Amino acid sequence: MEQEMFHTRTMGRRNFLKGTTAVGAGLIGLGSLIAACDSATSASSGPTTITVTDMPAESDKANLAAFKQQVLAFQKQFPQYKIVGHNYYFDSKTYYARFAGGQAENAVRVYYTEPQYMISHHFVADITDQIKKWEHFKDLTPGALNVVTGPQGHIYGFPIDGYKLALVYNRKLFQKAGLDPDKPPQTWDEFMGYAKQLTGKGVSGFMELTTNNQGGWHYTNWLYTAGGKVEDMVDGKLKCVVNSPTGVKTLQMYKDMRWRDKSIGDNVVVSDTYHPLGQGKVAMVIGGSDELASLINDFKLPLDTFGVGPMPTNGGNGCLGGGNIWIFNPKCTPEQINGGVEWVKFKYFDMKNFEDDLKTQKSQGKAIGFPDNAAFGGQLLEQRMAILKKYANIPEEMTQPYYSAKQEIVPEPAIQSQTYYALMDPVVQKMLSDPNADPQKELDTVAQTFQDTIDQATM
Repeated sequence: MEQEMFHTRTMGRRNFLKGTTAVGAGLIGLGSLIAACDSATSASSGPTTITVTDMPAESDKANLAAFKQQVLAFQKQFPQYKIVGHNYYFDSKTYYARFAGGQAENAVRVYYTEPQYMISHHFVADITDQIKKWEHFKDLTPGALNVVTGPQGHIYGFPIDGYKLALVYNRKLFQKAGLDPDKPPQTWDEFMGYAKQLTGKGVSGFMELTTNNQGGWHYTNWLYTAGGKVEDMVDGKLKCVVNSPTGVKTLQMYKDMRWRDKSIGDNVVVSDTYHPLGQGKVAMVIGGSDELASLINDFKLPLDTFGVGPMPTNGGNGCLGGGNIWIFNPKCTPEQINGGVEWVKFKYFDMKNFEDDLKTQKSQGKAIGFPDNAAFGGQLLEQRMAILKKYANIPEEMTQPYYSAKQEIVPEPAIQSQTYYALMDPVVQKMLSDPNADPQKELDTVAQTFQDTIDQATM
């Protein structure tokens, strides 16, 4: 149930962010919302209180009961701590005001988009000492660590999962078009060729997100697969370099697919590709490996309907990723941070909890896949895989092309990534709506505008 509680539709990630805006500030037990880091109880007067986000709403009775049971189990094992759950889910539109007002929790689950901004603005506590003592610290992947690492190699967040953006596709449509569903495209040229071949009556070969900052997000993902960058140090100064030849080439791919190949449909403002894929109206989209189970569960389709492969590349080997990270309020006491880290370890990495969650999912008849290897490897991944194999019912070959790829997560732009994504949305839309659009001209405008933002942020 825990995974279901905050599952993110990576095909429309920012829609999910809107959907999890705070719906109140419920607490376990009595009392009103406690100002997060002024609520610590001294060791002499009782256990240390730790406020945490992500407590399910009262209306979500099953998940709320599971959460409360988990709190009781944690407090039995760690009687020196008292967990107080808040019915708040991170939303960048509300969180920073709550932080400024002293209402931010001790421990907060955020997304991969946030830590670098939080680190640069001092919104997060340094947990280097705590996380390096964790027995599975060595199993964290470099990509996941990069997301939470700041100056001098200090660590400011605890990754609990991760995914690399990938190509999610309809295996049945592949077969119908004469393509091998076990061999998704590996390069841009193959991808464009597949999209053209998959396009037919009532079906687009590919659909791309273009709004709510998702157009800029996915454009940047494609840019990384070609070895491009958004920001780079030039003569000792951080510069926006999105208007490079690689950036232009990336936009040109969109334009060619829309106007030359006609493999992208005429819907220009796209905020959701999840449902069109599930409904068989589009053959390929960008998503994450976790989408397979959700698509099967939501659309009641056979287990072998969808597949996932790595991002097609064109000279680069990186891609954007996503996932969930717990951060800790810098106003907290050391003991609150210690307790918060213990809570995260217990909640997500206790193997009994992990197996109990899978048992619940299986009892509910849900499709169960395999964990993404973007955040963890080594012993931790091996332990999880051993448990998952007892419950997983999605054929392993459906995800094998993705897991066998060696792509690395490239962090999102460190400075004002959301501002940059917002600037790119209309540019992506223009490529798909105007056959005469000039990629270089559009990117030059974005680079100039975003450079002003970078300069202001780094003064």
